[in-house]
Amino acid sequence: MKFLVPLLLLFFIQANLKTPALNILKEAGMQFSLPDSVWQPGNRQESGSIIVYSYKRKPITDSLNRGIIANVSVLIETVDKGMNVNTWSSERRKQVPFKVTKVLTKEKGNLSAYQAIGYEGLYEDSKKINHRILMVYAIHQNKGVQLICDATDSVWPQVKPEFLSAIKSFQSVSGNKPRKKK
Repeated sequence: MKFLVPLLLLFFIQANLKTPALNILKEAGMQFSLPDSVWQPGNRQESGSIIVYSYKRKPITDSLNRGIIANVSVLIETVDKGMNVNTWSSERRKQVPFKVTKVLTKEKGNLSAYQAIGYEGLYEDSKKINHRILMVYAIHQNKGVQLICDATDSVWPQVKPEFLSAIKSFQSVSGNKPRKKK
């Protein structure tokens, strides 16, 4: 009986801790984590040859009393064998124009994925609302993967640490870089 109370207390504490939810992108052999329980599990859709996962955050009330829902989207498509991530990301960035404010790389400590590059940027939506985004482009197993983190300026300071945590955890399922062929 004397062990029951501490054991129940330990169980209660562990059950209420916020743990990152691991999101497996099986089509690309990659994974990433969203930092806590405020993110809803991803919806998977196919649009032609592209697979899209969408994750939404519980609304954050901003200073204008708007319920802002931050988003993370992942797009997966087959790329040509030997495609360079810099070339591929340049092609894809033309489709989603935004002003680049910072480049993210593995060497700078922003990314974990082996063959990836990312950008922090700004854009204005159709309602003239300013947004900030983090976009990471990676190639793994002949799959091009775009990880897009998007929120309005008004909630950016609150969600940016969550987004940075997600892109830092973005890596191959094994967590290892691909082996070089002999």
